[in-house]
Amino acid sequence: MGDKSPKHPPDPGRSPRRATDADVLGHHRAQIRKLADDILRDPVVVMVGAQKPVSGIVHSVYPVAQARKGPLLTTLLRREAMHSVLVFVKRKSDADQLARTITRSGVRATSIHSDRRQEDRIAALEAFRRGEYPVLVATDVAARGLDVEGISHIVNFDVPFSSDDYIHRGGRTARAGAAGDVITFVSPAEEERICDIEKGIDATLPRVVLPNFDHGTHRHVPLSVRAPARPGRSRHRRRSRGSRGKGS
Repeated sequence: MGDKSPKHPPDPGRSPRRATDADVLGHHRAQIRKLADDILRDPVVVMVGAQKPVSGIVHSVYPVAQARKGPLLTTLLRREAMHSVLVFVKRKSDADQLARTITRSGVRATSIHSDRRQEDRIAALEAFRRGEYPVLVATDVAARGLDVEGISHIVNFDVPFSSDDYIHRGGRTARAGAAGDVITFVSPAEEERICDIEKGIDATLPRVVLPNFDHGTHRHVPLSVRAPARPGRSRHRRRSRGSRGKGS
């Protein structure tokens, strides 16, 4: 008979947005869950071998305004310990842009995503593996099956879609008993998602605020570490000048 569900015309006030890798993954998961609900009666969800983060990983969450994520990353990358860093982003366009931003800050970075040619992705990955690029920016889909020894840090520039994604991303560090770090940047709009991840892994991830850095507006950032107000002339000072002009 065909699909007779009502069609909603696009909102002319909103610009079209390309689907991200996370959108596609989430869409498929939702479809699978809906299919199970339609076919089965009172289905029971069983988590087979529910995973938790491996031992040896230090987890940290940085509350930060979305616009301040780039400066926060380039600041952290100045640390000597961050010698082999895999950065995850949500959008393919963000991967290229962020890699350029990191390179401009003085740290060599490259990117992989599904829009790059296969040979370019392989070349970028091999260069990262050899240490020619200390930073690799990638999307989830492009990084599937990625196996690189010695990754010191995983940075979730965007909060993962689910706790499973969080675990899979983090599993690319701390291999063979080595230590590793998983750093997650959380904007105000992503707080709910990081809370869901904490429930999924049954752990509370510690919040970290970088001293002497402007994290931007975020309820988990104390006012004392936010950017100070720009100095300006006070009203009292302007009035004083006016009064001197009248008396001269």
